[in-house]
Amino acid sequence: MVFSQDNAFQISSQADADALSGCSYLHGGINVSNYTEQTLLLHGINTIEGSLIISYSDLVNVSTLDLGEIDGSLTLRDMRSLEYANFPALAKVPHLVFSNLPALQGFTSNFSASHADVFSVSITETGLSSTSDPGFDLTFPAVGNITLTGNPHLGQVEFPSLIQVTNSIDIFGNGYQNQLPGTNLSFPVLTQCGATGNLNTFNIQNINNLFTPKLTDRTFSSLQIS
Repeated sequence: MVFSQDNAFQISSQADADALSGCSYLHGGINVSNYTEQTLLLHGINTIEGSLIISYSDLVNVSTLDLGEIDGSLTLRDMRSLEYANFPALAKVPHLVFSNLPALQGFTSNFSASHADVFSVSITETGLSSTSDPGFDLTFPAVGNITLTGNPHLGQVEFPSLIQVTNSIDIFGNGYQNQLPGTNLSFPVLTQCGATGNLNTFNIQNINNLFTPKLTDRTFSSLQIS
C-alpha cells in the first residue's frame, strides 16, 4: 500500500483493497489506477473522507458492500472495459463523475434513501443507452447540477424521483448513433428549478421528447431547448 501525491491511498490490486477492510472511516481518498484484474471489491469501509477515483484500469466490475458516504467525488473514468459499478449502500456523495466508459451498462446505489445527498452528476462519453433501466440508479430527490453529454447511444434519460434541481441542467449531444438520433428526456416529478425557482442554466439539445408534467415554475437565467 502506498500514498499518491495527494495523500490518497493508492490501490493497484485486490490485496491492496483488502488491506483497507479494517478501516470503517478512512481519512484520505482512494485512487485506483493501473489495476490489471477484472474485478475490485472494497469492503469494510463505511465513509471516505476524500474522493474515490478509479481510472486507467482493466476493470469490468467494481463493487463496494458498505460504503455509504464519500466526502469528495466518486469518479470513474478512462476505462474501456468497465460494465458495472455496484455501490448499494452509497447515499451521500457531492460529485458523481462518469467519463469515457464506453462499456458501462449498470450503476447501483442507495440514492433513493431519505438521507441521500448528491450535488452534481456528470455522465459523459459512456456506453449507456438508458438511465431508466432497473440496473442504473439515478433516484436521488434533489441535485445541484446535471451534465449528460457525448453519450452516443443514450436514447432514454429519466430521473424518476428528482423533485428539485438547484443550479443547472446540461443535456446535449447524446444518442447520435441511434437509429432515431436524439434523446427522450423525462422528469416525471420535477417541480422546482433553482433554490428559489430560478435555475441558472437549462440547456437541453438533440431532444426528441421532453416530459415535465409537474414543472410549473419555469424561470431560467439561460434557456436553450432544441
